[in-house]
Amino acid sequence: MPKVLYASSQNSDVKYATSIHVADVFFLFEIENKKYAFVDQREFGIFEEQNKDKTLTPILIDNVLDAKNLALKICKEHNLRELEVPTHFPLDIADFLRSKEIELIVKNPFYPERAIKNADEISKIKDAIDRTKYAFRRIEEILREAKIKNDAVVFNGQILTSEFLKHEVDRVLLEVDMMSASGLIISCGAQTAIPHHEGHGPIKPHQPIICDIFPMHRATGYYADMTRTYVKGTPSGKMLKIYETVKKSQEASIAAVRPGIACKEIHQICAEKLPELIHGTGHGVGLDIHEPPFLNARSEEVLEVGNVITIEPGLYDADRGSTRLEDIVVVTPDGCRNLTNYTKELLIH
Repeated sequence: MPKVLYASSQNSDVKYATSIHVADVFFLFEIENKKYAFVDQREFGIFEEQNKDKTLTPILIDNVLDAKNLALKICKEHNLRELEVPTHFPLDIADFLRSKEIELIVKNPFYPERAIKNADEISKIKDAIDRTKYAFRRIEEILREAKIKNDAVVFNGQILTSEFLKHEVDRVLLEVDMMSASGLIISCGAQTAIPHHEGHGPIKPHQPIICDIFPMHRATGYYADMTRTYVKGTPSGKMLKIYETVKKSQEASIAAVRPGIACKEIHQICAEKLPELIHGTGHGVGLDIHEPPFLNARSEEVLEVGNVITIEPGLYDADRGSTRLEDIVVVTPDGCRNLTNYTKELLIH
């Protein structure tokens, strides 16, 4: 069935279909295994310069018609009476086409084949992860050099804050062509009990520091996703126990990853060791930071060779302490390979 997209290359489906960076929205129609990008003079030259896909043809348009009527014109010229559209397809254009008796079938995911990464995609994700490690090394370097004075962590004569660490992370990431397109998390103390708390204010000694960094490679568009938990000083016995429990849960979950296993089964293995787990065990990573397959209790998906997924168990308690650890693995014919392959060091002295 013919497909249609209307978005810029900020949209991951457009990135996947074209591998071309275009700032403005445009129509991309797929008809009988051929793709047609309808773009004006501003983008036409970009397609001519960057297009390496023999199935993709740019078509120059003028701006006489608005988007709705342009879509209708394309449909009439190609005798299209029904189209597959993604969930992000604009509602006003959808309503207009339906009013003209063109049937739209919403498909989610729009490109289900995106869940299976080829060797080039896996290499790009691995490269993004390796670049992200520079940010974690910088965090660890700062924490090691910092001093504990009374109830504060001091670095270069100033109280160390979440904001300062985030600034350093962004600086390091930009130096290696990565960007925090979706934000990042560096939370401390009671904030860590809220899994998606971005963190703010002073870094406290002897308290958990959760660092969840999920940047995008500026050139390729592929994401990394990595979490480590640190303590500057001496953690409590309860905190140490939580950390070890989460670490063992992650190890057991990674060991269970293989083709043919249900995603919900991986989640069950994780939850057996972490009865207090309040979120899914993981998710796919690629041109989106969260994409299929999803590893949670509701998932009906089964892992396949080429899936690239996170394994990120966590326990969250404002009094005892919180921990989250996250690695990315790729499913292989005989199990999985850890693409993150980075140390897990809780104590920073």
